[in-house]
Amino acid sequence: MEGHFTKKDTNIVKGIAILAMVFHHIYPNNTALSINLENFSWLEQMAASGKICVALLTILSGFGLMESYKKSERSAKLYPIRFVLSHYIQLLSLYWIVWCFSIVAITIEGSSIWNVYGTGKVGIINLIIDLLGLGIVFHSPVWIGGWYLSAIVVFYCLFPILEWIVSKVGIVICI
Repeated sequence: MEGHFTKKDTNIVKGIAILAMVFHHIYPNNTALSINLENFSWLEQMAASGKICVALLTILSGFGLMESYKKSERSAKLYPIRFVLSHYIQLLSLYWIVWCFSIVAITIEGSSIWNVYGTGKVGIINLIIDLLGLGIVFHSPVWIGGWYLSAIVVFYCLFPILEWIVSKVGIVICI
């Protein structure tokens, strides 16, 4: 199967991306550091280059989503929406677990989530937007999700639209 991306290949790329992410975040460097071979040591260059992990994990997520979609039964008319919703819920369920642990931690620390989200109706709306993974999209306060979660949520929402467009006009025209 020459030219075929296997499960083993994706695990290797995931491993590289995870190592790059860990190295990038534990090494004391400026995340906005550009790659400049003249002024920094090779260790600083490697740490700064660890930002590539985001691109690798995003590509793998998209690839995995498309492979999963291709293998599924798509007979129902609304299947693309159900497919996206089920994956969206899976993604958010992991986020919600981490979110709950962080709430416990901040409560033990003696602070409050309302310091982040605000109070009253606005605070509740901000909390809901954040729990849906859309804080960055709506420019509302984000507790722990950040831009990466919002980007994946937006990609998930665009997935059925892109799939429909590609089926109608072809991948070459879409690109």
